[in-house]
Amino acid sequence: MRVVALIAGLLGLIASPAGAEQFVGPNGSFTLDFGPEWQVIQAQNRGGVICKDEACGGDRVFCILLPRADEGATPGQALPDTVVKKFAEGVVRMPPPGMKSEFVAPFTPRTLGAVPGSWGEIVTRGDKGATHFGLFLFAAPGFDVAFSCGAPDGRWAAHRGKIETLLATAKVSAAATPPSAPGAHPAEPEAQPR
Repeated sequence: MRVVALIAGLLGLIASPAGAEQFVGPNGSFTLDFGPEWQVIQAQNRGGVICKDEACGGDRVFCILLPRADEGATPGQALPDTVVKKFAEGVVRMPPPGMKSEFVAPFTPRTLGAVPGSWGEIVTRGDKGATHFGLFLFAAPGFDVAFSCGAPDGRWAAHRGKIETLLATAKVSAAATPPSAPGAHPAEPEAQPR
């Protein structure tokens, strides 16, 4: 009987889907759930997630968190147009060294999952190729949150759905502790898995 119970227990573990992991935004302002195809770059505040090679066919696919402290952020509402415009101008004006960015889809209102925000797309080109970015901006308690999610430009269509599914798991907290001001963020920091 013990052997049968042990085998049944092991089969239950093998057959059970892997539990989702969670990325926690600065000061617990939001969470993002992700499955086994993603790996955390940094678990809290700044950082993000990167798609594992086997899940993304060896393509570099990632989402980087770019938070900005904003005591006036109103969760459940899209960020004001002035905030979105300022972010958009900064992203295009300050690409990584040796790169040039341009919008391929301007920011428009969009809800992913239960989070209203703004979605835009840019392509950044340079000597090492081109990366297509989907940018999702939303309000969380004490923060304006931007996710910059990238994939190789020629493979964007293959990975866009995976990125949107990930971002649709975002859940904004009802309240958070007062924000601490995060430092400056480059458009695409070097992603190092933890």
